[in-house]
Amino acid sequence: APAPGETAGADATTIDEVSAFYDAQFDEQFGGLRGTQKFPSGMSLRLLLRQHRRTGDARALDMATQTLERMAAGGMYDQVGGGIHRYATDARWLVPHFEKMLYDNALLVTAYLEAYQVTQRDEFAAIARDILRYLERDMSAAEGGFYAATDADSLGSGGEREEGQYFTWTPDELAAVLDGPTLALVTLYYGVTTEGNFDGRTILHQTRPLADVAAELDIEAGEARRLLDAARDTLYRARADRPAPLRDDKILTSWNALAISAFAQASLALGDAGYAERATHAADFVLSRLKDGDRLFRSYAGGEARVPGYLEDYAFLIAALLDLYEATSEPRWMEEALALDGVLAARFEDPAGGFFRTSDEHQSILTREKPGYDAAQPSGNSVQLLNLVRLHEFTTDDTYRQRTERALRAFDVGLSQAPVAMAEMLLAVDFRLDTPKEIIIITPDSRATAEPFLAELRATFLPNRILSVVGEADRFDAHAALVPLVEGKFARDGVATAYVCENRLCELPTTDPAVFAQQIR
Repeated sequence: APAPGETAGADATTIDEVSAFYDAQFDEQFGGLRGTQKFPSGMSLRLLLRQHRRTGDARALDMATQTLERMAAGGMYDQVGGGIHRYATDARWLVPHFEKMLYDNALLVTAYLEAYQVTQRDEFAAIARDILRYLERDMSAAEGGFYAATDADSLGSGGEREEGQYFTWTPDELAAVLDGPTLALVTLYYGVTTEGNFDGRTILHQTRPLADVAAELDIEAGEARRLLDAARDTLYRARADRPAPLRDDKILTSWNALAISAFAQASLALGDAGYAERATHAADFVLSRLKDGDRLFRSYAGGEARVPGYLEDYAFLIAALLDLYEATSEPRWMEEALALDGVLAARFEDPAGGFFRTSDEHQSILTREKPGYDAAQPSGNSVQLLNLVRLHEFTTDDTYRQRTERALRAFDVGLSQAPVAMAEMLLAVDFRLDTPKEIIIITPDSRATAEPFLAELRATFLPNRILSVVGEADRFDAHAALVPLVEGKFARDGVATAYVCENRLCELPTTDPAVFAQQIR
């Protein structure tokens, strides 16, 4: 078996090849890959951020951040309500197909959060918050889950369904709800004209930096931001009076899992416990309504769960539960993740390596697909591989490492011949190439006392790590049974204490967040 830090099959050279492909195909003017249609998933932005971290490649960071900037500035992004449309029909990210998908928005939250941690640029954190607000406000079911999608079309003034009608504006429509400096600011900043840019109407987009527009209008920059934020709320309320696009109110396990991950990761990265509460609400819904015994269902609608779960349902939910464990210190999420992985091992895993999309209990077919190529979402195998390397670090059980290596060997041909199409799988490869940090923080009482350490973690891009925050008086034994590294650790002198380990060997414990910061960096 490969030594720690080595992988079967794909290695750093494979990641370099993907980064080089993106470099050769990069749209220098508008970000993303060159072409007349652009999808949020066109580039593995998270892989580029890891390439920058691993090698110091400034070009990888520039490609990722420029793409995120241009997407958020264009009409592809809903400038009023937050959230991103399905794809852009032009190179500029200006004219979208106006459908919105839950999975796109959840995945982009993670990308913007990671970009924020790399750059410490507040605008990336603000976009992540904006997308999460959209998911809470427009895509949340009262029972706890998240709806699947909204349509591109809505009723126009003539009673016909028209694409984009709901999201576009005319100068008169702006003037009906805004006035004075606010109207001038919104009109100029979002490029609203009489001619429009979409069938005589305007898709709002950021024409240039807000500070430049404010200077032209002789408005102080901070005041311009305040006016714009208030105007967005006004426009959102005015738009809500229009006939809305139809909403697909199915609740899908895999897509909800992506949203749970997004909220849990945001709670940790932004220091907002409210996001963890929303993630918990959704996770409770999925585990109570879309799970029967140890089996998952794929879809919930009309009060009924339907269709046996597929690989991505299990894999994405395991990832979400691990994220939720790190964000909340609740052992039950780790327990649920381990149980679901057990189902995957028994019902979906190929003894030769990797995972079939269907279980051995699905309807019999001639061949069972073993998906490795990414589409609008990462493949189930990509996500499960990352789950396995994380579970190995959490549990110290070598079985997880062995399963990872078998899976990587199973996809060796694909990764060597078409690594760009399997870029998300390389996140697990990057994890394996690294020496992951195993971070244990022991508190004398509540998780809140770990906050000085968590603040340092938030300020550090450390994707290849595990985190367990444990209170000495809060189910300590339950944590230690799940995460053996917890055993034998304690809060020194009655204050929160951090243990930073690699390969189960720990540096000296510290109660000083500054020392902790040095250890994790």
